[in-house]
Amino acid sequence: EDEAVPQVRPFVRFCARSFDEAVLSTVLLLFWINLFHKVTVLPSLIYGIILVLVWAVIEAVLISTWGTTLGKWLLCVKVRNIDGNKLSFTQSLMRAFLAVTVGKGLNIEFLNLVTTLSSYYYISKNGCTIWDKVGHFTVSHERIGRVRAFIFISLYVLLLTTEIMSTFMLTQGLRF
Repeated sequence: EDEAVPQVRPFVRFCARSFDEAVLSTVLLLFWINLFHKVTVLPSLIYGIILVLVWAVIEAVLISTWGTTLGKWLLCVKVRNIDGNKLSFTQSLMRAFLAVTVGKGLNIEFLNLVTTLSSYYYISKNGCTIWDKVGHFTVSHERIGRVRAFIFISLYVLLLTTEIMSTFMLTQGLRF
């Protein structure tokens, strides 16, 4: 018999967002490598901020057009407005910017830890995040399933491995 899927799942939401950022980071790295044939090391503070700001715009486009991102789709997470429809681009952009500022602290190292823990506490206590409450958005979850979980984990490991190996090869002067 089907058991109800819990609708407050902060870890699943965190994994979906982390996966999406890993996709973007890997794509940006491979694009940079193919364009310049080298890795220019940006300070992690600058790179982290650029990554989440670029991701916020991409996420807004994806959620307003497809209703999801790859990470959310793989983990069966849906974001809708108060009417049950996909978010408009403006709604999605506002939500994404609040998520990366209030929820991720713009990826600034210590601030990120504080905002992530604060967001976890808030969603655990209130059943939604601050950015979803402000925008009157609903986030729903469906059962993920073993196959989807396996695909998610496999893709995540592949992304991280690609990123690590690409960076290593190029910092050592090796080419693809």
